Amino acid sequence: MEDEHLVWFEEHAVKPGHKITVEIIETETPDPAQGSSAAQERADDERAYFEHCKKAYFEMREKYDGAA
Repeated sequence: MEDEHLVWFEEHAVKPGHKITVEIIETETPDPAQGSSAAQERADDERAYFEHCKKAYFEMREKYDGAA
């Protein structure tokens, strides 16, 4: 697929307190991705999340307006 997001580990597998070490290497045989999704699918999900947040903001803005 031309424009896709690849996944190499499950996000929920990393928890607070875990330490992650990254080593950048060159190899002829990289680890295969565990999954992928079309970039447009991700963009659509982001748009839906944005619309959700925008709606919540307008519903609650009077409560928090000026409360800085």
